[in-house]
Amino acid sequence: MTKTCIICGEPTGSREHLFPAALGGRRTNKGIYCADHNNEYSGLAGIISAQLALFNALIGVVGDHASETKPIAMNDLASGREVELSNSRIRFKDPKVISQEAEGNTIVMKMAFSSRKEAKEWVLEQKAKGFDVQVTGQGQRIQYHVGTTHARITLGGNEEGLRAIGYIAQTFLAHFFPDVARLPELQGIRDYTLKNVGSGFVWWNFETPDDLPVNKFPFGHRVIVGLNKEDGTAYARLSLFSTLNFSVLFGTVPVKASQSVITDIDPLAKSPPNDVFSWNEGTAKGAVSKPENLSASLAEAISSGNAQARINDLMQRIVEFERQTAARAILRKIAGTASLTEVDRDKLFSNIVSSEAQRVFRLMRYIADEYKSKATKPEERLICDLLDRVVALDPRSANGLTEEASRSLVIACEALKKQMSEDFKAGILDQDRMEMLIGGGPGAYIVGTAILQPIIMTFPER
Repeated sequence: MTKTCIICGEPTGSREHLFPAALGGRRTNKGIYCADHNNEYSGLAGIISAQLALFNALIGVVGDHASETKPIAMNDLASGREVELSNSRIRFKDPKVISQEAEGNTIVMKMAFSSRKEAKEWVLEQKAKGFDVQVTGQGQRIQYHVGTTHARITLGGNEEGLRAIGYIAQTFLAHFFPDVARLPELQGIRDYTLKNVGSGFVWWNFETPDDLPVNKFPFGHRVIVGLNKEDGTAYARLSLFSTLNFSVLFGTVPVKASQSVITDIDPLAKSPPNDVFSWNEGTAKGAVSKPENLSASLAEAISSGNAQARINDLMQRIVEFERQTAARAILRKIAGTASLTEVDRDKLFSNIVSSEAQRVFRLMRYIADEYKSKATKPEERLICDLLDRVVALDPRSANGLTEEASRSLVIACEALKKQMSEDFKAGILDQDRMEMLIGGGPGAYIVGTAILQPIIMTFPER
């Protein structure tokens, strides 16, 4: 069959990603769209990518042809400043002016940057604007501890988001069933995805079939396209991050036999061949039928709390994945260190725990929140007040913490470092133990004991 654009019938040649590149899609097909219509659809691909940017950033998805995870902009509630967050870092979007004063015709500024690279770029920008900037000195590297960050996300709830889902499904249909995708019976879905003409092709579907297998990848996307002989329809199902589920009904077409293709996509894979797992079914696996009320599934999921529960489950899986990844990285650092002297090994563990100070501070805040939720007696509530001081933020300080919180963080880090060192000598510092120390119950216990002990000692004996 001649490779013709499924929209206009003109020759193809544009290398179209089957799944949006920004979401981890690596595979392409040059026989679906012409260059013009590929460009026209780029806006829809951008919409769904923007809606899922938070999850991309937290998991660490690197877009095709990109070199690193694209961060997402969030607001640090304590300082009111905008931060950029990804799985590997959190940094302020703009430099911070610590002090500024005039000395004759010169303005002397003390500033904080997220990196030396950012500082150099800022200097170049000011010089390009015509300012004569002279660097008089460099300060020390200090880790800034953020509190709660906030971002607003929209997930496919508007028509543009649903059209983006339809566009992805349409592309997969054209890939696996090229003759069907070009049928005149499916002009409606093509007009809908391209021109926003018509409606009722795509909807949220929280009631997924029980007979669908588990996704092959931890945060895998899934696209099912198929033909159902029973009702003569072409259909699709999309699942994003194994959490957000949609159904698509392309339309009624001639169907000789039911069949379907299931494709699982690993957004964390950097390249083929292990980025997708695709297989054929001799049945209309996951076939869909249009409900009377297209928004009923979403409305019920929101009112019942099912939608929020799914997002919470995804976020919890992201937290666990991030902790596992961090634990593996730490274990790589300490591999083969048994030959080090105890002094050198102790220094290594100190550096490791210091680099994870934000994680330690999160354990401190967890202990403070947990203690507060269970406090009933007057003395317990007094301890809560003292714990609040131990984890208090100060966005005006160099590290974002009060002096008392900074001292407590040093104590907590020392306690965690000591435990890691003891576990290493005992031969029990494996993957699971490391995960528990940096983000589980054992780590919380060690950190909690360390920051509570000075508080308890201030109470008179009874």
